[in-house]
Amino acid sequence: THDAGPFPGHAVLRKEADGSMLWCGDGASEDGARPFIDVRGYSDGVKRKRLWRAAKGCYDSPQKVLEMEPARQVAPEAVANGAQLLLITRRQTQTQPPQLLLRAVTPESAAMADAGSQDDGSTRVATLTDPEHPQPALQGVTKQLIKYVRSDGVQLTGTLYTPRGYQAARDGPIPTIMWAYPREFKSKSSASQVRGSEHTFTMVSWGSPLFWLSQGYAVLEGFAMPIIGE
Repeated sequence: THDAGPFPGHAVLRKEADGSMLWCGDGASEDGARPFIDVRGYSDGVKRKRLWRAAKGCYDSPQKVLEMEPARQVAPEAVANGAQLLLITRRQTQTQPPQLLLRAVTPESAAMADAGSQDDGSTRVATLTDPEHPQPALQGVTKQLIKYVRSDGVQLTGTLYTPRGYQAARDGPIPTIMWAYPREFKSKSSASQVRGSEHTFTMVSWGSPLFWLSQGYAVLEGFAMPIIGE
């Protein structure tokens, strides 16, 4: 499995006159994924600056970067007020189903992102979609990223889901379904990296172990069981 930390992401097919391109990435960090948009050189791939990064406390991923001419038609006021980039993002939290948002990146918000701000300084121009909770039976379910250390010193993570209304101090230990699969990593440092985000919206698919939450079980999903090569 690759090293998630320095992965620069992928190019957005938009070349600027100054020889730069926009790049989108997952933004792996100790707090989980925080997607970003960077400006990189077209020929050398070297990062020049960061234009946007998702705020902490949510999972917000770029879906589409609008060219400036369509942007003027969609949001003329935002462009007139100095927006240098318009993008559509898909924002979600543990309790908020994924929304599609139209955002305007300004020179000021880009400077915040480039300086490593924990906030998203871009302007929300419009909420394009705002769905209701598709699975009301899961409302109240909580999840958290847990960190632990294996006996050989490798720092690992997993996502713990607990059923609606569960309080550890009051209810104590409850039966737990553990759902994971071993994966190979080149090094301990790669195995220890946090992947994904605890701020994504909880959804149940047909093969998901999360159905057990409705029966009073906890679920520990995606906990790391690394096989390390070095």
